[in-house]
Amino acid sequence: MSNAPRRTAKTRVLSAASGLALPAMLAVFSLWANNAAACAVCFGDADSALTKGAANGVIFLAVVVYLVLMGMGMVGVFWILRARKRAQALASVEGGSPPADPMDGSEL
Repeated sequence: MSNAPRRTAKTRVLSAASGLALPAMLAVFSLWANNAAACAVCFGDADSALTKGAANGVIFLAVVVYLVLMGMGMVGVFWILRARKRAQALASVEGGSPPADPMDGSEL
């Protein structure tokens, strides 16, 4: 015999009811949708201070994102330049020529 619980008529009704709960709630909420109003930014005056503030906030956040991305790019450039200087310094200490630079494209 298995240890799985037996599905009785009561458990089948409960599982069917729980499966209908979400669609029923969505139907009820969709009936109230005609009473919903947009926020003051979307529905209000285009020249209001709230709308201008929201636009300025979007511009500010876009500038912050681009500054962070440029900072990450500059870190990568700094690492590349530092690696080249380090390779040249190691080559001059060892007395040999520096290793081929994979970024110059001469091997292509």
